[in-house]
Amino acid sequence: MTTYTQVDANEITNLTQWDEDMMSFKYKGVAYVYYLTFMDAYWGMVEENEITLNPYLHDDLETTGTVGRWDPEKKTAVFQDEWLNQLDQE
Repeated sequence: MTTYTQVDANEITNLTQWDEDMMSFKYKGVAYVYYLTFMDAYWGMVEENEITLNPYLHDDLETTGTVGRWDPEKKTAVFQDEWLNQLDQE
């Protein structure tokens, strides 16, 4: 079972709208995007508010896939614990 952790909104930086389908942001120096609509990305389907590494800055999306979801009400990321643990080890 996948578990999730909501991060402090104050730790989200550089929140920017890339286009009509994507918002980009950074968390602990890592660039991410979340999707504003359901879409077919080159590595697979993504749903609204799903978070991935920023596809314009990372090449390994096929292996990482989605790493969390954006909470639009709280305006922050909710990451998979497995992903956060991996970040802490790097």
